[in-house]
Amino acid sequence: MKRKTDQASLAVQFGDQAVDFFGFDLLPDEIVELIMLRLALPAVVSIGSCCSRLRRLAACDTVWRSLYQTDFPRGRTSSDGLPWCDVYKRAVRSINCGLDRRAAGR
Repeated sequence: MKRKTDQASLAVQFGDQAVDFFGFDLLPDEIVELIMLRLALPAVVSIGSCCSRLRRLAACDTVWRSLYQTDFPRGRTSSDGLPWCDVYKRAVRSINCGLDRRAAGR
């Protein structure tokens, strides 16, 4: 018996098969996505770096729309066809540009 350490789960390797003791790997994508909808940006980014499944789910448009609407409540209500991740990045850049201008005294 050899331990396999995966950041998304704690599993024990039995030959060619890994057994997940917490059952996280057994949760359907929809449930994992609902969990991600309740997280803040740093947690979503961190979870997305754990494994390919969580990376795919963390990149989901629904998750990024929720992050955007939480962090920018007076912002857009439509992405105008852009991925919500890009809309979020543009909003952050816009704020950073404004802060840079204030710091420069413009």
